[in-house]
Amino acid sequence: MKILGTALVAAAGVLGLFQWGQIVYRLHLFFGEYRGERGVNHVGDGDFALIYFLNAILLASTLFALRALWQSRSGRISSAAVGFVNGLGWLSLFIMHQTGMLVEYGEFIRHMKGQV
Repeated sequence: MKILGTALVAAAGVLGLFQWGQIVYRLHLFFGEYRGERGVNHVGDGDFALIYFLNAILLASTLFALRALWQSRSGRISSAAVGFVNGLGWLSLFIMHQTGMLVEYGEFIRHMKGQV
C-alpha cells in the first residue's frame, strides 16, 4: 500500500509540474505575445473538461496516497503538498478560463468574428 501511495504521489507531482509549466507558458503568451488581450490565448475545444477531469483524478490519488502514507510524517507532508499544488493549478486554470485569459478554440473563433 505504501509503494502504491508513493507512486501516486510521484505521478501526481510530475503531472503537477507539467500543469504548472502550461500555466506559466499560457501566462507568458497572454501577457507577452497577446499583450493582455482577452479571448485570443486558446486551447483545443474540450480541453477544459479534460483538465478538470484529470485534476479530479489527481486530487483523488493524492487523498488515497495521504491515507496510505498516513503513518509516515514525510508521506503526509509530500501528499498534502502535491495535492495543494495541484489544487492551486486547477484553480488557476479555472480563473484563467473564467476571466478570458485562456479560452477554448471555439470561443477564440467567436472573439475573432466579433461575436463575443
